Order: sequence, then C-alpha cells, then structure tokens
Amino acid sequence: MTVPLTGSVVLDGLPFRYAVQVNTRRRSAALSMAASDQIIVKLPGAWSRRRVEAVLRAHGDWILRRHHEMQSAWPPPEVRPGGWVYLMGERRPVGSEEFPEPLERSLREWYRREAAAVFQPRLRGWSEKLEISYTRLRISDATTRWGYCRQDGVIGLSWRLLQAPPAVIDYVMVHELIHRLHPHHRAAFWTALAAVYPGAREAQRWLRQSGFALMWHAGA
Repeated sequence: MTVPLTGSVVLDGLPFRYAVQVNTRRRSAALSMAASDQIIVKLPGAWSRRRVEAVLRAHGDWILRRHHEMQSAWPPPEVRPGGWVYLMGERRPVGSEEFPEPLERSLREWYRREAAAVFQPRLRGWSEKLEISYTRLRISDATTRWGYCRQDGVIGLSWRLLQAPPAVIDYVMVHELIHRLHPHHRAAFWTALAAVYPGAREAQRWLRQSGFALMWHAGA
C-alpha cells in the first residue's frame, strides 16, 4: 500500500496535518514541524498510512512540545482589515484604506517595496563591513528559504524576512554573504559565519521556532 502524500492525525485531542517526503537515500525516518499544526514526515521509502501514524504517535510527546513552543513564540499575524502584521519584529495594524482588496496581493506588493528599500542599504552595509562583494539583490516570494546566493554573486532575500526582528534579518544577510566565500554548509562555512556574527545561533533558533508565523495567507 502506498502512503498518501498528506494526511491528518489527532494527538492529545489536537489535530495535526502531515506531509510525507520520500527520499530513498535516507536510512531512517525523521520528523520536523513546518508549522505548529503541520508535521513533515521524511521517509526512506513508501510506508503505509498506519505505519506513518504509528511513528507520529510514538513521537507524540516531541510533537506536542514543539507545537506548544511554536504557539507560545510568535503568533501568526491577523491578515485582514482591522488586523495586524509584522514589520521588522513589531506589530503594525492593517488599515483598510492603506491596503485595498484583494488584501493579500496588496500586502505582498507593499512588503516587496518595503523590503527593497530596507534590504538594499542594509545588505550594502554588511558587504562593506565584511569586505565581501555581491553583484545585486533580488527580492523573492520564497516560502521554503529565507535567502540564497548564486555563483554570479546575486543574493536573493524573501520579502517575508522583513517581518522578522532586525537581528534575524541581519543574520540571513550575513549568512548569504558568507556563501560568497564558502558555497556550502560544511564546517568552514559555519566557522566563518560565527566569527563575524556571534548571534547566529539565536537567529537560527528564532527562525526554527517562529519563522512559520511569517508564512501567512490572507484571512488566516
């Protein structure tokens, strides 16, 4: 029996969605949380639904602990007229006169403009401080990565990053600039990153625990 790509399970009375990712090069199953109620199940091969859910129940304590950690960290914004969103770690009210319908598209366009205005001088400043050059900045709509660094020197940053605290924004910028020297995630990369950005671990922890809140949709 082939396991479906998605499903749901109830743990301690709480509903969770799960998505299955199969990679035949894996040696064992692994779990991660994409959101406070969404579990990613990484498998070495196709499993039955019953077996997948048995693994989830066996790790129920960990799932529930991560759920409560994520819920108590940064709540998702209320993306609706009269609601609120994040801007550089601070809450900003959503006024209907400022963001016309359709609200989500209007907000996305606003964030992209603001991200370009904020990120350009900030990234340039880090580039000069670290003496690491890049060719240009691109603002992306990515939801699976906060930034990227291409071989041609283009650095991309998701506009969603503008919602994070300034220290987290800076971490992602420095992270991508260090990739200009070390285009990988081996030990040399992490050593170089820690040497120039001592708050790297705290920023990584924030992104793991609270980054999900920045992946909103209008009406959420």
